[in-house]
Amino acid sequence: MLVYFALNWPQSRAAVSVEGVLFVFVLAVLANICYCAAYLGDVFVQISGFRRAWQRWRFILFLVGMIFAAIITRWFAIAFFASPRPG
Repeated sequence: MLVYFALNWPQSRAAVSVEGVLFVFVLAVLANICYCAAYLGDVFVQISGFRRAWQRWRFILFLVGMIFAAIITRWFAIAFFASPRPG
């Protein structure tokens, strides 16, 4: 987010407001809730018969989730700070 903020500096300064900061805070809280909810599923899979397969593929699922989070973060950063194009 900071890269898009810096690249669009004159226009992005107007995008920062109390409401915007609160919205980003709510998004961060929701992201943490989703991150913590993954542990519930992990516990149930660890005690099931799929434990061996889960341990093998767990890191791949983590990478897919991290890439997905990066894409969503980039999308919000562009929406918040990209300057509107005339025309």
